[in-house]
Amino acid sequence: MKKIKKKAVNNKINKDKLDYLILLVFFISIIVPVMIAPTQYYITQYGDDIAWISWAQNHHSNIIDIITNKVGTGYRPMISLFHALEYNLWGSNAFYYYLFNGLFISGSMVFLYLIGKILHSKFAGVVAVLLYLFLDGTFIAAEKIAFISTIGEIFFIVSAIYYSIKYINTKDKTSMWLSIILSILAFLTKEPSTLIIPSFILVYLYCKKELNIKYIALCLIPYLYDFVLIIFISPDVNAGGSNIYQVVMSNLNYYTDAEVNSQFKTPILLGISLFVATYYIYYKNLRTEIISCIAIIITAMLPFILTQRTVQPTYLMEANLGMVLLIGIVISEGFKKFNVITGLLIIGILFQVSMIPGQISNMQNYNNMISNNQKTFLETVESLKQLPSNETVFYFSNDIRQKYGMQLTEDFFKDYLCLRDLCNIKVVTSYADANYIILPSSLDVYTFQKEMPNEKPSVLKQIKNGDDYGYLLKK
Repeated sequence: MKKIKKKAVNNKINKDKLDYLILLVFFISIIVPVMIAPTQYYITQYGDDIAWISWAQNHHSNIIDIITNKVGTGYRPMISLFHALEYNLWGSNAFYYYLFNGLFISGSMVFLYLIGKILHSKFAGVVAVLLYLFLDGTFIAAEKIAFISTIGEIFFIVSAIYYSIKYINTKDKTSMWLSIILSILAFLTKEPSTLIIPSFILVYLYCKKELNIKYIALCLIPYLYDFVLIIFISPDVNAGGSNIYQVVMSNLNYYTDAEVNSQFKTPILLGISLFVATYYIYYKNLRTEIISCIAIIITAMLPFILTQRTVQPTYLMEANLGMVLLIGIVISEGFKKFNVITGLLIIGILFQVSMIPGQISNMQNYNNMISNNQKTFLETVESLKQLPSNETVFYFSNDIRQKYGMQLTEDFFKDYLCLRDLCNIKVVTSYADANYIILPSSLDVYTFQKEMPNEKPSVLKQIKNGDDYGYLLKK
């Protein structure tokens, strides 16, 4: 009898090793990042990309700086480590930064598939991955170097959850240690993970009737870390404001609108899946799986609906892990036996599939726009190399740039020049003190025309890529 059981276990292990869908998921997931990487120079609309690479240029070999660096609204040493490692490997060559992000996206999709597989089936995992890859937030994240904070966090979240489930189901010690290590790395990458991972584990254990004091105490640690982070390390991250109800409702409405219109493009599959999921909770043996997915959605949304910070579409990436897993499980279960539910799901799938061409077009248009903007910016800046050393160049001040919605501040621009070996160029925001004017984007050109309509400098260099254009001018 023991031999038979051992043989069954070995067969299961061999079966897992032969799951070629893992390789398929990886290669499908990396297609978009591989297409994006060669077209990127820097995302010049986002100053934090330049700021991070500049920071890495100055601190990439100092481990103390990497560990103690506090960025934005939290303590994220893993992000500092990522950028320091990247700079040590390939300097300021943007291609590899985007490819590095792509590897994390693909790795995340592999573990997302494995979670779907272990919770329900391979089919559920594949559906979850395909849905996630076609969400706008996913390819937008691949277009920005600094989004490694979210992409890296998602990788650690899904891998930690996978090994947590595996440990709970098999009591495999290796899986336990992997889940703990990956969870810690997630906590040190971005703050939402401190809620998502322990909440999922507690809900999963509760639904399986395996919750005990040991697990509760272990899962309380990241909650306490989050409390210390908010109160002592980053007190600017809080619910703030006199009307918390108004803040919550405003952010919740934004999330709902962004989820339907910006992410899934249609409410049909979402609505049907949530309706069927409710039915499965009560009438099918899927309570543990579905409620665990809902735990991811709620805890991922919580930090954003409780703060006054503007919620952006990419902030939905953590919550959508739970959403696509839920939909994958519902669809996979619904196709086991053809009935009314299967018909409803087919209608939802057809509506969602009809959105795919538009989403692919959005991705291509967005990538072309960003690529053209970056190329124009880069080539306009490169034209400064024809100027004499220590020459003065006019660049709009932060006040003017803010007035017209221009995000790349003068400090970031100076950092960018140094990354292009142009530290010798002196940047000034007083027009009278400059001999040359740089307008590295269409918005800069428009601003110059509005702010200085009577000035007629001569053109030294004109750059045009797509609909974006830039100028180097001489007074």
